Amino acid sequence: MPSRSSSTGSSWATSRSPASTGTATAGSPTGPPRRRAAGGWRRGPRALLAEWAFAERGLFRLELGHRTNNPASCRVAVRAGFVAEGIERGKLVYDGVRYDVERHARLATD
Repeated sequence: MPSRSSSTGSSWATSRSPASTGTATAGSPTGPPRRRAAGGWRRGPRALLAEWAFAERGLFRLELGHRTNNPASCRVAVRAGFVAEGIERGKLVYDGVRYDVERHARLATD
């Protein structure tokens, strides 16, 4: 589900696992300039995306992740109802540097 927020210009997408699992991963751009300029706008869209995924798409589980050196993204995920589940070591690479990712998930029953 690509969508675009007119107030932020940010795109959101879900990537669905095989249909039998009822699971999808949510993603968004997270560049520091956009985050500072918007003053923390990401909380609302993540919660809305979860509600849409459960109600309209029939998903049971929605996942997201953030670099472990980004505590602001962790706080936003928790406020949107996503529970921290663990660390994926060395998952992301930016400019030749590997970063750990903290995985969060929200269930339709949460």
